[in-house]
Amino acid sequence: MNAYLLLANGMVFAGQSVGAQGVTVGEVVFATGMVGFQETLTDPSYYGQIITQTYPLIGNYGMNHDDMESDRIWAKGYIVREACTTPSNWRCEETLDSFLKKNNTIGIEGIDTRHLTRIIRESGVMNGAILTTFDPADPANKAETEALLAEMAPEFGPDTVVISVAAGISIARLQAAVAGRCPVVRCMPNTPALVGKGVFALCFDDKVPAESKEDILRFFSQLGVCLELPESRFTAFSALIGAGPAYVFGMMQGLVQAGVTLGLGRKDCRDMVAALFEGSAVMAARSDTPLMELRDQVCSPGGLTIAGVNVLDRAGLSGLLVDAVLAADERGREMEKE
Repeated sequence: MNAYLLLANGMVFAGQSVGAQGVTVGEVVFATGMVGFQETLTDPSYYGQIITQTYPLIGNYGMNHDDMESDRIWAKGYIVREACTTPSNWRCEETLDSFLKKNNTIGIEGIDTRHLTRIIRESGVMNGAILTTFDPADPANKAETEALLAEMAPEFGPDTVVISVAAGISIARLQAAVAGRCPVVRCMPNTPALVGKGVFALCFDDKVPAESKEDILRFFSQLGVCLELPESRFTAFSALIGAGPAYVFGMMQGLVQAGVTLGLGRKDCRDMVAALFEGSAVMAARSDTPLMELRDQVCSPGGLTIAGVNVLDRAGLSGLLVDAVLAADERGREMEKE
């Protein structure tokens, strides 16, 4: 089952659920120990906090009654890079997952805990929420996301900057959700950010300090191209760039299918098509030559390329792409009113 970590600064991490299901809110802290995870979980000093373990594999020697610091888990939540499902130790009585479930503790695995730790170290401890009941970045869950922000809002102060990647929630609604306690930033990414090649649109409210704005732009620039846009352009950006990977992957799949039809291996086709799109994108980015001219440079008179391009022109490929983006934009504007 999917799980999500929502930080008080508006950042969302997606992972998988471990332990109990539901929603939990607490102060996000980190622990650097390579061992002693059971002692950490049952230490009363972590009462009300969500613990992040920086060591990448947790639960590899299992849980046992003798190593408990108290009779239950005191933490509000648990964050790990990977929760071991097959512990190996003669003293093991149960897995980490079953121990968390027995203590009704919500956890998340599969996120970059070291990156999260750097955020906490540089920004200070902050409130966060682990949730398995809905995706806070899904525009269909706007009401739930705003309610969760409102629950976390009492911990916000003027030094906090909330950065939201929740689609469809405007700057005004974010400001209302945090009761005006801190500046807010609206961010719209796309999925290639997962490999450091994303495109981000950012919109800042008037309260964001100049220094914080520079830090935020610098941070997101490490994950791809970062643009500052007025909020009025966010839906257009989402329709073109946020949804863009779906259009690209659809075209890639069509080319892979064509290659397989011609007798080429599926994996070879996928690798070649991925390299084709990457190389073509680099050429376009490095050149001021119009895209149609770059296309025509590949078309020899009477050759096989122009034969294929003529089919695309007759089918109206460019027009279909324009229609797709306009339809996405129209739906986006409808969703903003819902």
